[in-house]
Amino acid sequence: MDLLELMKNDLTNYQISQNRAAIEEYSAKKEYEMFQKTLEENPNGCNFTRAWLKTAYDELFKEEDVDSEEGGRKRKKEESEDVMMDTTSRGYVNLVQKDEYPGFPESLSIDRIKIELLAEKFLQIVICASAVFVTCNVAGRRISESPEFKKTLKDHLVAITNQTDQEKIQGDLERIGEQCVRETEEAGIKCHVEVTEDQKTSIRNQIQALIGEENPIRSLVHRRVSTFVEEMLRSPTSVPHRLLPGLSVIQSELCAFTSKFLRLCVHNRKTFYTLYSSLCLEFQGHAPSTHAVYRPDSPSSMPGPSEPGPSSS
Repeated sequence: MDLLELMKNDLTNYQISQNRAAIEEYSAKKEYEMFQKTLEENPNGCNFTRAWLKTAYDELFKEEDVDSEEGGRKRKKEESEDVMMDTTSRGYVNLVQKDEYPGFPESLSIDRIKIELLAEKFLQIVICASAVFVTCNVAGRRISESPEFKKTLKDHLVAITNQTDQEKIQGDLERIGEQCVRETEEAGIKCHVEVTEDQKTSIRNQIQALIGEENPIRSLVHRRVSTFVEEMLRSPTSVPHRLLPGLSVIQSELCAFTSKFLRLCVHNRKTFYTLYSSLCLEFQGHAPSTHAVYRPDSPSSMPGPSEPGPSSS
């Protein structure tokens, strides 16, 4: 009976995989139809979505629109799909940079819990990579380049920060500091390098300072992680993506995060392709559209959720 149950599950998974495209298409269509019904009942039911995209659009293109003669990445009005891709990618990344996003977009309300959990993982990645960076910088080259030091330290820090958020991070940083000092001492003994009290104090203090979002090291790591994720969302399959310096130690966690986030964002962008395109055209100066309807062919050029996630290379 156990074998029959396994065979039944295998058959179900096979049937789902064979019909994944049709299931995803049907899901996207029904989700958009439900959203349209909500807008019919409440015409203001898209205000948070518009504000969310407008913020991302302004971050990317506002300065270019003010003065196009200063150079830089000038976007032409006819490049509407590129603008939509860039704007939504920046918008998605903005959502996971905060535990609670004010005015959460209505078009992502179904996935809100998933995005909030991903925001915790985003914070975890930034804090762990920053702590490893601090420790290696203070401990010195011989310790930081000793076999498995960075990976072992990172694995332990990930375990400490599981399910962390902005409220818990203060206590987590204290434990992180002690763990970094302990492992630095152990590595120093193996490498025959003395770890001084000043170094231990420096590690604890610098890691405690990571509580501030404006901390130079945390800010640098945050920016690099955001850049990598945003580039993946813009173009997940067209070009190979390499990790920026300092992120290789957190590679497996970052790629796992990006893979999950990518599938969620691609499905959402497929579902609301017409709406997002209409809003971006509105931001570019075109007349606002009030009749954006679902078209089965509208997301055909977009990579689907079944596409492979980011490569760890």
